[in-house]
Amino acid sequence: MSAQYPNYPGPQPHYLYYGAPSTRGSARLLPYLIAAVASSLGIIIGSIGPWATFFAFSSSGTEGDGVVTLILGTIAAIALFTLMGMGGRARFGLQWVAPVVGLLSLIVAVADIINVTSTSGELFGETVGAQIGWGLWLVAASSVALCIMSIVVAVLARKRLPPRPPSWPPYTAPYPWNG
Repeated sequence: MSAQYPNYPGPQPHYLYYGAPSTRGSARLLPYLIAAVASSLGIIIGSIGPWATFFAFSSSGTEGDGVVTLILGTIAAIALFTLMGMGGRARFGLQWVAPVVGLLSLIVAVADIINVTSTSGELFGETVGAQIGWGLWLVAASSVALCIMSIVVAVLARKRLPPRPPSWPPYTAPYPWNG
């Protein structure tokens, strides 16, 4: 308030917040984004872990197709973090990167599960085979979770509307020159 203009109320609160980012719908999208990011981190961790075990020996995922799922999990995590940083507003189809990566990772995991379970051999007259390691199970389970959560994120991100500009009510305070 000014001593020269006693009736002037000062700037209106809605003028102070013009251009503030809209958080409409972000609270609904955030849990699914966090679950999808956790799933992509599960793919990354499982890619490093053992994919096949045979007695005391194990084969790491990075010795074979685990490198592919490691790269795919990293791509999904980057895409989801980018989507999270953009407030859930997807540009250029970014919301569909994680579901495609999850599906590709699931295909690799299922193919390797079939490959590991079909491998067997003879040892002292007994048929023995390799067991599936925890890393491959983690990649498979995280891929399914990534597919589901990222499809939910993609659908919700697609339904988000661009932010509306703030409403500008007419200025009704008396001006000093209006009497």
